[in-house]
Amino acid sequence: MNDALTHLTCTAFSGEGIVASGSLQHVVTTVKAALSDRECTQLLIFDDSTGEADRCRFSWKDR
Repeated sequence: MNDALTHLTCTAFSGEGIVASGSLQHVVTTVKAALSDRECTQLLIFDDSTGEADRCRFSWKDR
């Protein structure tokens, strides 16, 4: 498992609500399970250590 996926902590927001918080791997897994494609258009993931938005691209091809 990639250390970056387990050591980076982040928080994902959709609209005004928090979808998930924790390791990047946990957040991505939770977001993928919880949100529809349409809801992901409003998804923002922030790096907890810097407060900066991460630039992530999601593909639901395996759904």
